[in-house]
Amino acid sequence: MLLVLWGVAYGGVSVTLQNWLLRAAPPHAAEPASALFVAVFNIAISLGALAGGQMTDTAGETSVMWLGGTLAALALATAATTRRPPWPRPRPKACPSDPDPAESTDHRSTR
Repeated sequence: MLLVLWGVAYGGVSVTLQNWLLRAAPPHAAEPASALFVAVFNIAISLGALAGGQMTDTAGETSVMWLGGTLAALALATAATTRRPPWPRPRPKACPSDPDPAESTDHRSTR
């Protein structure tokens, strides 16, 4: 049951992060920004698996839980103490002839 709850809670994280990234990126840079996001996300998963494997090999299975809990607490503290910009920010125009992004609901580049 806990695994199902984790899957439901975490399932929208990557989609939400990619949505925020695409809203922040200029229209002409949406595809490179998306590719960079996917690469960084996969590298982070790989490094997490590596760290977890190293912790398991050196200090046992319970150490992975302590490491995960510590990192989660640090992430929560960082998120709670950092200043967030007002949301939603208007998307910058790629060039003056582009339509106003606030008038369109389609956030994909049409070029």
